Amino acid sequence: MNIRKIVAKNTILQICLNFLNLFAGLYSISLIARYLGEITFGKYGFISSFYLFFITFLDLGISIVAIREIAKEREKARNLLSSFVTFKLFISILLAFLAVAVANIFPFPADLKLILSLYAP
Repeated sequence: MNIRKIVAKNTILQICLNFLNLFAGLYSISLIARYLGEITFGKYGFISSFYLFFITFLDLGISIVAIREIAKEREKARNLLSSFVTFKLFISILLAFLAVAVANIFPFPADLKLILSLYAP
């Protein structure tokens, strides 16, 4: 098959899958909102955004650096990958503890503090 046809087919497929993913997300959020009600859905949204704030600090370009270093030194790929995975695991555990600490420092309601403590990433 011609490379242009392959690229065009893959591009169209990616666009279609992105739209499908968007509509599935919108549909599932509407179902969750109807099921939970206004107040509980608000808590759900707060919990999700609270942890998304901490998850944004998890990568910060570490994956790009890992790929670059592994591409430079393929013979050390296993050791480099192990180091990067260990580092990301350490950072994720640190961020989970930080998120729970922040959740308990702020004056959130008790049920929200419990959920934030249990839902730690």
